[in-house]
Amino acid sequence: MKGYPVYTRPLRNNFKILKYKITNNFAKHQNICFCVEIENFHVHLQKKFNMWLFFAILSAVFASATAVLVKVGVRDVDSNLATAIRTSVVLLLSWGIVWFSGTFQQIKTVPKFSWLFLILSGIATGLSWLCYFKALQLGDLVKVAPIDKLSVAITILFAIFFLGETADVKTIVGASVILVGVGILVF
Repeated sequence: MKGYPVYTRPLRNNFKILKYKITNNFAKHQNICFCVEIENFHVHLQKKFNMWLFFAILSAVFASATAVLVKVGVRDVDSNLATAIRTSVVLLLSWGIVWFSGTFQQIKTVPKFSWLFLILSGIATGLSWLCYFKALQLGDLVKVAPIDKLSVAITILFAIFFLGETADVKTIVGASVILVGVGILVF
């Protein structure tokens, strides 16, 4: 595995905790033991932990923080201007990560089909953010956030109808619970 071990120490069952600097190949390796230290609090993600779950949880945490930060930041600012400011930060951060990770050269190899759908995705994201910021400016976060999370159930429907993915009973029940939960929280 490529990476730069910063700290290791043995654990029982010959496991090791490894802290790695994040590299291009980091997310591709799923069978590692990873430790995050936050003010002496250790979260051990044991061997065979799927990294997609780790990053999905971080995504949810950052999205939650974003909602609170936006609600405060959009108070005395036009919601469209606030969206533009936030988007500029995301743009700089994203291109900075691409540049420093060395993947910038791959831009030449992105197929036209991918360009089309990435551009459409960017438009959808922009429209989503504009509507979200306006909703946060006009409404309470405790009502806007649950409605925004309807996107989970809608995404499941889109995946079934447009991508041909299958949904088992558990997925359908989960999406239904989300719909009911949003209804309870909002009304």
